[in-house]
Amino acid sequence: MLDNKDFTTANIPIASYHVSYCLFQDTKKYPWNGINNPYSFLNTEYKDFAALEDKLEKVLNTACFSGLGSYMRKDENKDYNRIIYIFNKHKALSDEECLRWLLLAKQNKFLPRYTNIKKVLQNSNAVFDYSNVTFNLLYVYLTIIRMLVKEPKFIKNVLVLVDKYKINYFAAFIAAKYYGFNNFGHAFCSPSNGYPHVNKPNELKKVQLSKILGLYRFIQQGGPDMEKGAKRFSATNKVASMSSSAMLLDINMLENLDIENVLAASTDKEAETLLNKMWSS
Repeated sequence: MLDNKDFTTANIPIASYHVSYCLFQDTKKYPWNGINNPYSFLNTEYKDFAALEDKLEKVLNTACFSGLGSYMRKDENKDYNRIIYIFNKHKALSDEECLRWLLLAKQNKFLPRYTNIKKVLQNSNAVFDYSNVTFNLLYVYLTIIRMLVKEPKFIKNVLVLVDKYKINYFAAFIAAKYYGFNNFGHAFCSPSNGYPHVNKPNELKKVQLSKILGLYRFIQQGGPDMEKGAKRFSATNKVASMSSSAMLLDINMLENLDIENVLAASTDKEAETLLNKMWSS
């Protein structure tokens, strides 16, 4: 049974929603476990983002990533293929929590294999190659990093669910959003169509299996891309459309339960049957 004392339920103030990033071109090959970062010096040499304009090809400082689709297209005859997102982690998160968060994300394909999580934290920036990745999956990568800035409470609660209660990462990801999330408009999935009103973990009795299955399928399939010609991310809609299961779960029933085979089921019905068998055995 989940104990509210294990979780962070009080609001943690967020200073700003703005993001700072730039696009650039890099054709150098990189190994599977490390992408080239020509701007690794940013954290130590520059504190003021405005001062980076002479060092970065295209500097963008906006409220969110919503305009990224337009910037990724040809600009001034340059074919950009990399993005660097510059951030400062929230002071409420410890280095250990940040490392654990990024490690879990990478293990579950919410970050690419080439992401060196220690260097991401050391440099306070992350580089992604978007030459061969869907627009929606790129948004997942960026959002996972951005959560270090905007969603400290969410991160802390996911870690508790996974590490203490041994709840599957995908289920924990959905469940923790009920306990408090700052802005679903800056996310790639939501637990319901509106803002959840359950703030105490032990009161969460209705987690939709479809949300968990949808998130898993979305990530495993590489984040099916947005409609051709669209200029906005559609990840949230895609996740929601990938399962229609009506099954509702009490998150306590997933404690210490290995549901990898349930998530990997080819149909919603098969997933529901596997879960029912687990609980009846």
